[in-house]
Amino acid sequence: MPSAIQRLHVDAVEPGSSWPHLADDEVHLWLEQLAPPASAREVSAFGRQRLGQLLRHYSGIDATPDLMHNEHGKPQPGIDCYPRFNISHAGPMLALGFARSLEIGVDIENAQRSMRSHELASRFFTRAEADALAEFAEPLRALGFMRLWTCKEAVLKAIGRGLSFGLDRLAFDFDADAWPQSLLHIADEAGPASDWQLHQFEVDATHVGSLAWCGPPRRIRVLRKP
Repeated sequence: MPSAIQRLHVDAVEPGSSWPHLADDEVHLWLEQLAPPASAREVSAFGRQRLGQLLRHYSGIDATPDLMHNEHGKPQPGIDCYPRFNISHAGPMLALGFARSLEIGVDIENAQRSMRSHELASRFFTRAEADALAEFAEPLRALGFMRLWTCKEAVLKAIGRGLSFGLDRLAFDFDADAWPQSLLHIADEAGPASDWQLHQFEVDATHVGSLAWCGPPRRIRVLRKP
């Protein structure tokens, strides 16, 4: 059974004045934007700093954990008291996802980045996805490509395999506005498509992202530290 993709509205960000508690039935999505002209190195360094800060807060332990990596390179804490996490950045934008006892994936991309969308879709996506994208006129086709890319990346990062899993081993369809609307199929080792939760969001006119996990629905809180 397909899994419908939910639209996550991030305009109602909870800035707050204190660090929030991460409940067992929640997923926290932190969105940060560095002031331009922040370099990729600066964004990456800030992301590592923020990740350590949040892991210390959520665990109640005043020490950043030594991170382990699975056989495909996905970082994860080696102690259960730390939540699972995933991180992504594009330009000045940073997205971090956290959940307890649940592997999650998050991906954020610059939707206006110049890419050979038709060529890449034909090479890496399913034939049906490439054909569907070809029906859209530019610039909607390029936007649909980046939305779909973030969906696939978020799922593959939640699996813990990344691109080595194969972008064509999970299939999506589109609505009339070039939004991926459901996960139609995924390779058997990733679990049934119906078990997956996917949420897409737009940070601004430039950046799109996706959040994914395999398991029951959870409440999502979108946060930003002032």
